[in-house]
Amino acid sequence: MKLRQSRVLHMLLLAVISSTFMFACGDVKPLSFSMDSKKTWEDLVAEGQAALSAGKIPAAEAAFSEAVEKCSEKFGEDDARTGTCVGYLAELYRNQQEWLKAGKAYKRWMSIMDKNDPTGEQLKIIRKGYKEIRHKIKQYGLEENDDKDKEKADKAAEGAASDKKKKGASVKADDESGEEDAE
Repeated sequence: MKLRQSRVLHMLLLAVISSTFMFACGDVKPLSFSMDSKKTWEDLVAEGQAALSAGKIPAAEAAFSEAVEKCSEKFGEDDARTGTCVGYLAELYRNQQEWLKAGKAYKRWMSIMDKNDPTGEQLKIIRKGYKEIRHKIKQYGLEENDDKDKEKADKAAEGAASDKKKKGASVKADDESGEEDAE
């Protein structure tokens, strides 16, 4: 009989402990191993700001970049919310003195905000920041290779066109002189 009472007491104690544990934990959700992020762009911006405050620059950059992607997909490339996320990324790069990345992000931010509020104060501030970044890029000789390569390609194309004209004129002159000799 004592054994039976002991078992009942154990079962009762186990039930009390289990219910207390479940009550203390609240709703226990099953673990999800989905790779799809359920975070909103606002969550990602907040996460980026928190990481930035903690000095975790790579984590902040990743969160802001993901926020930009989410907004672009959900609202469109030219939406003001996308612009806001690009702005966070642009400021991160500027504060880290990554001038080339900052320049590209600022240019994108400026383009988006120009479409949403072309006369707004924010756009004036963005333009001023972009101008300062362009100055830093020139000051440190960090011109984008794409621009330099494009300039070289344009000059080469102009030179080739000029050479082709000269060569064409020379061939024409040779043809004319050959015709004269034939007569």
